[in-house]
Amino acid sequence: MKHLWNILCRGSILTILLSSLLLIASAETVSFCDSIPMQITDWNSSVTLPKFDPEMGTLTGVDLKSESNLSRDISLENMNNNSANFALFLMGGLLIELPNSESISQNVNQSFEGRLSGFDGSKDYSAPSGLNKSEVIAVEPAFKSYFAIDDFKASFVGEKAVLPVMTSFSTQVQSSGSASSRVTLKAGASVCITYTYEPKIAKEGGI
Repeated sequence: MKHLWNILCRGSILTILLSSLLLIASAETVSFCDSIPMQITDWNSSVTLPKFDPEMGTLTGVDLKSESNLSRDISLENMNNNSANFALFLMGGLLIELPNSESISQNVNQSFEGRLSGFDGSKDYSAPSGLNKSEVIAVEPAFKSYFAIDDFKASFVGEKAVLPVMTSFSTQVQSSGSASSRVTLKAGASVCITYTYEPKIAKEGGI
């Protein structure tokens, strides 16, 4: 009897595992993306993404990914006769608002420093007493699994979700002497949504 019970337990566990594997195997995904072009910060905008069409099947998961493009142009001139150290600080980020008051954020906190020669008599933001630099700043993408999945189910054909997106940055230049500075930031964004779902099973006869 004990041997039979062990066989039944093992059979039940195997059935559960096989069922889980079949469910995973049958799941499908579909993704949509929208983007905001590079522009001077700070800005408020939005992305528009299609909601999930229930005719495709049963929605089981919603995952979002946010990517940011950020560039910085800095012009700096040491106005002192003596050489001077400088440091530039950048803080801020991008925020995406989601339907249930949650959000996705990508934060940036960066600094770099250097030294400039004494003022060369020309305020041209070039060496040796100046700096003119453009660079792309790497921003780590952000991911979020959204559990209130009904918020992204379409109630009519072609329904879309509009997600507000905003950027806010601040910069600070510190110098051991007197300096003239100009800093321009540009940012763009891309937001993608991936729906995981169980597709509808076609009935016999194609109905």
